[in-house]
Amino acid sequence: MNSKSKTALLMNYFDENASNEEKLKLIGANSGNLVFWDSIKRLFNPEIISYQETDRLKDFDRVIITDLIWINENAKFEYLEGLVDKYNIPFIPMSIGLQSSTFNPNFQLAEETVRLLKKLEERAVLGVRGHYTASILKKYGINNISVIGCPSMYYWNNPNLKINEAKEPQNISCNYKTFYWAFSRLDKEYFTYCANKKMQFVEQTGYQFKLELTCDTKFFEYINGWLNSKKEIFYDYKSWSNGLESIDFSMGCRFHGNVIALHNGIKSLFLTVDSRTKEMTDYFRLPAISFSSFNINKPISYYYDLADYSKFNANYPLIFEKFVNFAKANGLTFDKNAKPLEFNAKIENPKEKNVETVKNLEEIEYDPINRVTVKPIKKGNRISYDIKISGLWDNCFFLGTEYFVEFDQNIESCPDSVAVIPILSTLLPVSWVEDATIIVDDIDEDFYECIERVKESYRFMIPEIEFKGNIIAKKITKNNVNYMQNKTLCLYSGGVDATTTLLRNINYKPTIMTIWGTDIYLNYVDAWNRVKDQNEKTASRFGIEFTWLKSSFRSLLNETYLTHKYASKVGGNWWHELQHGINLICLVAPYAYLNNYCNIKIASSYSEKDENRIICASLPYIDENIKYCGCSIYHDGWYLSRMDKINYIIDYAKKHHEKFKLRVCWQEITGENCCVCEKCARTLFPILAKGENPVDYGFNLTEEIEKKLITKLENHSFNNPLFWTQIQNLAIKNKENLKGNKLIMTLIEKYKP
Repeated sequence: MNSKSKTALLMNYFDENASNEEKLKLIGANSGNLVFWDSIKRLFNPEIISYQETDRLKDFDRVIITDLIWINENAKFEYLEGLVDKYNIPFIPMSIGLQSSTFNPNFQLAEETVRLLKKLEERAVLGVRGHYTASILKKYGINNISVIGCPSMYYWNNPNLKINEAKEPQNISCNYKTFYWAFSRLDKEYFTYCANKKMQFVEQTGYQFKLELTCDTKFFEYINGWLNSKKEIFYDYKSWSNGLESIDFSMGCRFHGNVIALHNGIKSLFLTVDSRTKEMTDYFRLPAISFSSFNINKPISYYYDLADYSKFNANYPLIFEKFVNFAKANGLTFDKNAKPLEFNAKIENPKEKNVETVKNLEEIEYDPINRVTVKPIKKGNRISYDIKISGLWDNCFFLGTEYFVEFDQNIESCPDSVAVIPILSTLLPVSWVEDATIIVDDIDEDFYECIERVKESYRFMIPEIEFKGNIIAKKITKNNVNYMQNKTLCLYSGGVDATTTLLRNINYKPTIMTIWGTDIYLNYVDAWNRVKDQNEKTASRFGIEFTWLKSSFRSLLNETYLTHKYASKVGGNWWHELQHGINLICLVAPYAYLNNYCNIKIASSYSEKDENRIICASLPYIDENIKYCGCSIYHDGWYLSRMDKINYIIDYAKKHHEKFKLRVCWQEITGENCCVCEKCARTLFPILAKGENPVDYGFNLTEEIEKKLITKLENHSFNNPLFWTQIQNLAIKNKENLKGNKLIMTLIEKYKP
């Protein structure tokens, strides 16, 4: 150590002769810790102080700590607070990170942790991983913070670092979160993909791949054979670097597993699975896709092409400058022996990227010149779109995603001014919050003129968010459906709201349309076929038409990022609070125009009684301001509560001797109802409270499910008082007739609104 340095790094170290099990334990049971520890050591050359010799801290001016990189809800760090109280020196965190599977706006910090952080900020600027963590800390009054990402991304000590294009990959390294949870279908597909391509697999924890994780002997034997020949786990930074010598591409869910590849001149693609990883890929503008977007049918060249570092390269100088300022504020001096390093990938015909370098730090989050141009491309029954996005708002999108809308009829005769409406309905709410400009060649006149009215409706609903943005159209075209036919189209999912709308409008002989891609993912073909078959039967029963559309519209937007940045301000999520109404209504525009539907009806989710208690992207004053092609939009059922709607369906069923198989589930991907999620429960309990059998309405209520529901009631898992207070009141009203029903009695006695 430099004799002038009085900086310590608090971490465990071990004898090289220790067993691998002991080494893994001492590095926090995660070899990824080696990567940022080695980076800190390279940059600042601190003296290592182990937890067994903290009495030596009295000889130092400051200490770097990494204990707070993974904070679970209500986690406590009493040992660290004890050291802070004992030694009156700055404890500099690198870098604080909250562990959340989503960007939970209501993340709970333990009182003890808040107290510790307040003590730390009195002596040092706190380094935090990303803007989500920063926002939560600020909610708790912790303000002396700087977003720095992770120190491992400054390993090169080079503000002008460029990660270049390299040759097409031949030898690939992959990684995964950990062998802890039962494998999902997607997990199995990812491992099958990696094994088929004989990738090197780098494990970072001590958990073992076991049969009980998969419940699939054939799959286990195949993957286990691959792992036995290709799995590596490293216990020091140098061995890990050497172990990547023959690798030319890395991909996977482990942040540091991909970062150490970058250290060694190997391009990486990050697959995000939680807020901690997403925070850092967002902050550094690293190429990343959600793990849920992984597609086993894509070639490796597809994932390699997604590893585009042009945005990272453009922004890295400013990110680095911010880290330097953070270090200076904390009295940290960069080691003079830490020579600037280049990215060492072998370059073959690098592609030039047309990327503007940002001018100041603020532009990293807020670029005043955000633009998108869109053009519809019609072929057969499908409309796809040429989309060109520029500016720093591209964090809002999963770039490279194909946006399409597919119908059950030829769509080529639809004018471009109407064909462009579906993509605009996805882009508009984002453009408003990001102050972006949308450019189109041609647009329907009614739709163009309604945009400002809809935007004003958003402003009225959510004054906490500023809605700006504009749209430039080279041509505005007047289109009209044939009003004389007076045809009605109802959006139909099969749920309580949609079924009520269908029954209320049945005398108009409406066509019902179901959208594939809203709550059933496009790759869940069996689930879609099940739903489509059920809805076709419903249409046939009433002697009306059924149609459908298929769209990738929910794959374009980075809803997690948008939720964190905007919807979390009002305690919700992007899809529900800011997107779904205008999007669903406008997806059908081409079909409505070609088939002369002048009345479009979307079912209400709430009622006028709830208006002052909700924020929702589908409300009457939003939906009914949307216009296109002379069509009228109706937000149907606004005057009915959810209880009113269930009563309406039950009364209709009894009067007409019908049974309705309702589909309400958010969590089940099979197209059926799981019966235990909040949405299912809030539907089947009123049916029970009315003295009816939920089985007649699509709920397979077994003894096992009843036990799960009782447990959830006892644990107060259903915490939506907007609906559950009404359900409980209905149960109490009919209590005398339902005394033998365990579920209803538990609801009456145990539910706490």
